[in-house]
Amino acid sequence: DKAFKQFERSLKRLNFDHVDFLLIHAILEKDNLQDIEKGIYKTVARLKEEKLTRFIGFSCHDNPQRAKELIENLEIDHVQLAMNATNYGGLAEVALPAARDKNLGVISMKLMRGIVDKGANPGELLAYNWQLEGVCTNVVAHNGLEVLSQNIEICKNYGKGISELSNPTALERRMQPYAGPHALVWARPDYFDGKIYTA
Repeated sequence: DKAFKQFERSLKRLNFDHVDFLLIHAILEKDNLQDIEKGIYKTVARLKEEKLTRFIGFSCHDNPQRAKELIENLEIDHVQLAMNATNYGGLAEVALPAARDKNLGVISMKLMRGIVDKGANPGELLAYNWQLEGVCTNVVAHNGLEVLSQNIEICKNYGKGISELSNPTALERRMQPYAGPHALVWARPDYFDGKIYTA
């Protein structure tokens, strides 16, 4: 009830009558399917029923089995999964196929955070995620207009011989040293959005 009221207040502040996508944020290993079903999932399903949101789903950073379990057992429309060339968490191997089997919309996130220019350039990291079968879109954060402009150029030139990725497995091997909380700040146990982190 509290979450429902908070959502209604948010709609009012935004001056919207609905949102297109609504995610249950950051499913963790400790989260229990039955608790989610009886709790927050029930709320987001109700929001969808009442047409306050069109599509519902969840996000997950590093718990592929829990993500797969929710994909297989909840009536959802989309998922947002942390997937990048380090292959940290194994979401691309475990949760992504389950999402494809249910024909869910898949949003890939964290594809560059903490690893750009450490073992791969931005073009390689973007191309890696573009080749993941079943991914509809990628969320790419940036820290200024220069980086945004660079990413736009990579996107515009994709398919023109500039940023294709001919060997994703070789890139995964190269990026393996960065697979973990020591490089991926969003994989740290104390991580939460908005906090300032140092490498």
